[in-house]
Amino acid sequence: EDGNFAIFFSHQWTAWEEPDHTNKQYEAMCRAIHYIVQRETRELESIYCWIDYCCISQEVPKLQELAINSLPLYASLLSSFVIVCPDVPHKDVPEPCDRNAYLHRGWCRA
Repeated sequence: EDGNFAIFFSHQWTAWEEPDHTNKQYEAMCRAIHYIVQRETRELESIYCWIDYCCISQEVPKLQELAINSLPLYASLLSSFVIVCPDVPHKDVPEPCDRNAYLHRGWCRA
């Protein structure tokens, strides 16, 4: 073990064109990282984060599809799995992005 700790952040996009239009998910991720650092007695510099928007190609549809199909594998290889689902209204449709909406997503029930 190299002393590093990897966190898989699972979230839902809160708008069609941007993943976190209110920044509330980002804030929740930051709180989770600091909580894990304290709980696991880790240095912040030893924490790595896996977030789909940054880690999955958003420009190449075929690569995006392959990566999405591999999400359960990615999640199983990391040290911690964090669900990020603060109450946020979806920017483009009159629906909430919250815990209930998250739990109804297809791959989240796999």
